[in-house]
Amino acid sequence: MKPDELEKLIEAFRQMGPARTSLDIYAFTSKHREKVLYEHENFIKNFEDFFEELNALVRLLNYAEKDSWKESKSYQYLILPETIKTLHCAFEIAIDGYYDEAMILIRYVFENFLRLVFLSKYPDNLEGLIVSKKRKGLVQFNATNVIEHILKLD
Repeated sequence: MKPDELEKLIEAFRQMGPARTSLDIYAFTSKHREKVLYEHENFIKNFEDFFEELNALVRLLNYAEKDSWKESKSYQYLILPETIKTLHCAFEIAIDGYYDEAMILIRYVFENFLRLVFLSKYPDNLEGLIVSKKRKGLVQFNATNVIEHILKLD
């Protein structure tokens, strides 16, 4: 099919204005957000306050002297701001009613938190966080390992 023929075909199917499905989704998320804001106001305020403190921490770390930091500490500092952006995204889409998608993002946030813990416990083992192949003598990161063996939680 030639490009001009394809364009004519697309035009034949294109509707004027937004698609009904999109309008329905926008209406649902708007209603859901309003309901959540009304019914769970305290949860939302608590999250916003906590999130503000996390952002304050990142802002303060911007001014910390980093010349003496180990490579792993610098890596932790790179992980933290990106992770809290993902945390906020998960919060927003949960309020919109996308619970499954929010849980996927929360899992990512949780695993990144465990990565920060791993690097605190093994600051000279950045390779164990990154390398996926098992090597003798190298402690490797995996979420279960951190929880059971480093934090000693069951």
